[in-house]
Amino acid sequence: MLSVGTLVKIKNTRGTNWNYSGLMDRFKGKWAIISRAVGGSYFLEPLPFSTDASIENWQWLEEDFVLTETHCCLCGELLKETKETTKEKEKLFAICRNCETIKKEEAIFALRLNINKLMNLALSSKILPVDLKTTILKAIENDDLYTCADCGKILDSLNYQKSDGKYICEDCRGNYYMCEDCGKLFLRGEEVIGQSGRIYCSIECQEACDPFNFSEELPYNAKPPVHFLGSDNKEELYLGAEIEVDGDYENKEDCIYDIYLADKKEVYCKHDGSLSGGFEFVTHPATLEYHKKELKYDKLIDICKKWDFSGDSYDTTGLHVHASKAFFGKEEEAHLNALKLEFLFEKFWGKMLLFANRSIEGAERWAKRRQFYERYRNRDINEEMIKNLIEIMKADRYTAINITNKTTIEFRLFKGTTRKQRIFAILEMVDYLCRYVKNVSLEKIKEITFEELFEGVIDNNNYTNLKFQLEYLKLIEETKIA
Repeated sequence: MLSVGTLVKIKNTRGTNWNYSGLMDRFKGKWAIISRAVGGSYFLEPLPFSTDASIENWQWLEEDFVLTETHCCLCGELLKETKETTKEKEKLFAICRNCETIKKEEAIFALRLNINKLMNLALSSKILPVDLKTTILKAIENDDLYTCADCGKILDSLNYQKSDGKYICEDCRGNYYMCEDCGKLFLRGEEVIGQSGRIYCSIECQEACDPFNFSEELPYNAKPPVHFLGSDNKEELYLGAEIEVDGDYENKEDCIYDIYLADKKEVYCKHDGSLSGGFEFVTHPATLEYHKKELKYDKLIDICKKWDFSGDSYDTTGLHVHASKAFFGKEEEAHLNALKLEFLFEKFWGKMLLFANRSIEGAERWAKRRQFYERYRNRDINEEMIKNLIEIMKADRYTAINITNKTTIEFRLFKGTTRKQRIFAILEMVDYLCRYVKNVSLEKIKEITFEELFEGVIDNNNYTNLKFQLEYLKLIEETKIA
């Protein structure tokens, strides 16, 4: 069996087991290197300048090759004696003595050609044609080689150009979106989504091609430019509310237009597929004080009542609050604090459900708990455990605490409402808990009681609606929040 790192030339005659009639003809006589070997089948990395078509994705058999010689997978040097090492059952690679100390996993799954490997291959190969060697070495000398900006692989074609002008390979293409306007590639997570739901690399491309009409319902995945309200400090705690309302579909267009006229700079409306005839109105990120003193909640609620839309009368509605990750520092710190929030919500799950006005069934469908607290309440939690728990959190968004968004931590447990005091109580709850977890450890959360958790709201005038709601629901004794 041949190994990863073997230089091969594809036969001029078709192998008897070749199943793709006619397609092999364009690869006859081309040079390539085996990048993966599995059970007698091979996958190839086309040698630069030998073909303009990728052949890596075709499956080859040993009879399809002639003139083979084995090179080190990691540095490209010709091996005088072929040394094959088995790793993970039938995935073979060849490696020289100088590279044996390097992590061998680098060579297991794919051969990634870089300039050093290519130069060693051209210099040491005994069977590569002189003209091809000369072409390779001249290109290296003149710096004419294009390499993938992400993985370093030498490119066979310049099909994929990023917005910064650099090129990437086909394998790395899956990490990117293509701008619908300029056609350039940009990393997933940095997209701007227009009125139609199409994806763009920048606000400039989106506005030129697909501007938003905020007087209409936007698609669920639309991401208008963000305006931070209430402070110039980007590290302040900003809260963005998504308030779902349901009602008569025939009135939706009029209701959305009236909301637009009432507050076109701070609120917009989006489609929500979980609602039968409703929508959600979304606020730009704002400080808690701005939400309570500046945002026109009275007008918005009156408009919803006028057109018979409600957040309280339907089981399907939710109220989601997004808290800015930047408030917590680096992303790792934000995710650690999100884990603390997860522990808090799980530890006091029954009380949190009551405050959120959620049924058990509704929470299980839209904002379930992960049951971390039950598993780890009696264990010492080390850094490795924390990393594993955060990775689990990154995999699912339909949970009480969602960290899958790039710049926010989303609180999804709360039932929808169009009562201003309830909205403010929820915003105050999120604001209070974000500030609380920033200064406590996971171990402290294991020890604290519900009453101790909310001691900080008793004499704080920023949380009057939260105090009232806790008292009304008898979650804390009246004497403690008087």
